[in-house]
Amino acid sequence: MKLIKAGFSGGGLGKADGSENAPDEIIKNLYELYSNEDGFLSEFQVDAVNVVHDNIIETNNLIYDKILSTLRCVMLGGDH
Repeated sequence: MKLIKAGFSGGGLGKADGSENAPDEIIKNLYELYSNEDGFLSEFQVDAVNVVHDNIIETNNLIYDKILSTLRCVMLGGDH
């Protein structure tokens, strides 16, 4: 499975500082989870999109291209 990081903290009106770090924290904790009773650790491919606050249209196109490049993915963001 592919995880796509898109950290962002611009939607919380200054009250969500640090939420752009959420994707890294989530992934760090995912590697500590076992996906079955046999102790099998999950494997992930990690990709990232740099969220450009001033050019959200370009950022959305990059995210869309990353999603289309794989059959299964999970998008991990920060704020909103």
